[in-house]
Amino acid sequence: VHNEHVLVDGTKMSKSLGNFFTLRDLEEKGFVPLAFRLLVLQGHYRGSVNFSWEGLAEAQERLFKWRDAAALRWQIQLPQITEGDRAKVTNELLDEIRTVMGIDLKTPAAITYIEEYLNTINQHLAENRFDADELTTIEYFFSILDELFGLGIIGSTPDINETAKDLLVQRANARSKKDWKSSDDLRDELKRHGINVRDDKNGQTWSYATGVIETPYFCL
Repeated sequence: VHNEHVLVDGTKMSKSLGNFFTLRDLEEKGFVPLAFRLLVLQGHYRGSVNFSWEGLAEAQERLFKWRDAAALRWQIQLPQITEGDRAKVTNELLDEIRTVMGIDLKTPAAITYIEEYLNTINQHLAENRFDADELTTIEYFFSILDELFGLGIIGSTPDINETAKDLLVQRANARSKKDWKSSDDLRDELKRHGINVRDDKNGQTWSYATGVIETPYFCL
């Protein structure tokens, strides 16, 4: 399949105009190459995609948000259920994604369904009303997306190691004792090694500080 042209400021990229960029240019500005892939997937392959640094930043933010959602699979202990049960739980949504992908590769519509799924995940996280089936489907869901879009979500979202988990336990204990200084110090220590901590009424949730997970100190 040949994709339509990638434009810069409404003009086709070309060497003669000097308005083209390489993946190395993107990396030098702090972007991961997969953010560019997602930027292209957000448009239909039959239509032109207009490249801008702002648009790339938004695509990278979306990619990192998807990675943080995938990381939830490490954070809540769940009973084991079978792969058949996981497939049953997510089958309806994945069928919708497969359907729109089967109609001339409508990737923008597929991304809309993915965002709806993540909005539900975030809402249930905020309300502390996950059920086991829903949470256990996260890895299954993103593994299917990786097969469809090649964004490497599962491979780029490792669990944190025991040292980091121990610091999180210490921080939770400090907060329960209202020892805010120790809590803040532990939060800062985690962030120095690539892990963010978010607090809400249900406790703390960790995420990757930069979204770039290749060599964080506290990841397995």
